[in-house]
Amino acid sequence: MSMVFLNKFYDWLVSWNNKSALPLEKRKELGLPGKGGKLTKETQFALQFTTKSLIDIVNHIFKEHTPEYILLGKFQTDSLEARFGQYRQMSGGNYNVSCLQIFESEK
Repeated sequence: MSMVFLNKFYDWLVSWNNKSALPLEKRKELGLPGKGGKLTKETQFALQFTTKSLIDIVNHIFKEHTPEYILLGKFQTDSLEARFGQYRQMSGGNYNVSCLQIFESEK
C-alpha cells in the first residue's frame, strides 16, 4: 500500500499551519501579494481533517480487508449535498431545513 502522497500532504498541511504568516506591513514592504498566504482556520481544519480521515480510512480498509486498490474519489458527498440543496430550494431557499420540511418535501 502506497500512501506517500497523502501522508506527505498531511505533514505539509500541519507544517504550513504551524508557520506564522508575515505581518501585512512586512508583506507590503517586500512587495508580496496577498494577505499572508494562510487559509482561514475553518478551511485549514477541514482540509487537515479530511486528509487525515482519508488516511485513516485507507489504513483501516487495508488492515481489515485485502483490496487490490481503493478509489478515494468514491469517498465524496456530492450526491448528498445535491439532495440537501433540493430540500433547501423546496423549503423556500432556507439554509437551515428542519426535519418536518424534509418529510413534507418527500411527500
